[in-house]
Amino acid sequence: MVETVANEATIKPNYCDAAVIKALLTTGDIVSYPVPTIPVDHLINAYNLGTSKGQGERDTIRLTLAIGARPVIDDQGAFFVAARFELLPVMLLDLIVELTRSVKLPKSLTQTLVAGVSQTGRYSSASIQHTVYKLNVEVDHDSDKN
Repeated sequence: MVETVANEATIKPNYCDAAVIKALLTTGDIVSYPVPTIPVDHLINAYNLGTSKGQGERDTIRLTLAIGARPVIDDQGAFFVAARFELLPVMLLDLIVELTRSVKLPKSLTQTLVAGVSQTGRYSSASIQHTVYKLNVEVDHDSDKN
């Protein structure tokens, strides 16, 4: 994760997810990378992704371009920009589905994760419903058997 996002994600230590992210950063399970300078910075900066919140998204795009990674991006505008750079961005909900499909996450855990995420109000009900549909239709029901 780029350092801008690490800072944004842990700025409110009273939040449950901030505490989890801080702990994962401390143990090294998640690594915070410095923001790289890349030749297309001017193109990334030209997109209006917001002033304060958009910085993390822009820096995520910079980092993934620099290291050749696939970004997890939930902001619609940043998702569009990452797609324009052919980074094959993925939303968190779709990453959960992909990890379940590849049997890296048990389906029972995935269903719990999606139920928890749905309570945050972070995603539209259509996005949650679509994820549940994908899990029910596209993921083998035997994926819990490892």
